[in-house]
Amino acid sequence: MTLISYYGRQKNAMIFESLEYPYLSVEIAQIKRKYADISNNLIAIDDFGTGINNFDVIDAANPNIVKIDRTLLTDIDKDTYRQEQLREIIDAFHARKISVVAEGIETEGEFETMKELGADFFQGYYLKRPS
Repeated sequence: MTLISYYGRQKNAMIFESLEYPYLSVEIAQIKRKYADISNNLIAIDDFGTGINNFDVIDAANPNIVKIDRTLLTDIDKDTYRQEQLREIIDAFHARKISVVAEGIETEGEFETMKELGADFFQGYYLKRPS
């Protein structure tokens, strides 16, 4: 209720981003999903692949967007084994109709490789430094 009382019933205007926490609350994840659905907004999971942000979190939160952590992407253009792992992860997300953001793209090689692997969106210093 706090979300609705603070933001109102804005539709199609927000993405609720779940950050990494030291534990997973399935109940809280389901509440976030419920309120996002009520207002036709989206849920994003940040930093996938680090800490607890793994497939258990994806199953609990049922997000629209997953942001793959930069630690998995650093020098991805030079590591064919990790490329195959990430291709499988991205394909699994796409099969669930989840969009994928490649976080922390810092080189042309990382950008081109993640594009080839199927990432939907990109962020990082290679594309634009924060202002």
